[in-house]
Amino acid sequence: LFHPSENVRVISAESEYQLSINEKNILYPKKKYIHGFKIDIRLVVDIKEEEIDLAIGECAKHNSDAKSIKDEDKLLREAKDAVDGIIQSTSGRDCQLMAYFLQMTGTHCSLSTLDLAKNGLYV
Repeated sequence: LFHPSENVRVISAESEYQLSINEKNILYPKKKYIHGFKIDIRLVVDIKEEEIDLAIGECAKHNSDAKSIKDEDKLLREAKDAVDGIIQSTSGRDCQLMAYFLQMTGTHCSLSTLDLAKNGLYV
């Protein structure tokens, strides 16, 4: 999907995906300070001077239903932005487009994907 010259790296502190911030700026044009969701861990590829998310993850020390549900909602929204970023960076190449998201809570871990099945249909 990406040329071998691109660099893939892990960002393992709470960080925001710039594409998410840009999308929120479009939704809320009158707001001065817009922030994206803070993500615990991101696997990104550097293309030119832009970071593209390939995988995102949230971590929690304890199994808490409320936090798990909140994190899962956040991961789904961020995974959609990750897929959108991949679409923009691949310039419409015909390939399967997906992003991975990882949720770690206590001793449990789940790995999922979000795919673009058809234009506007994320599964």
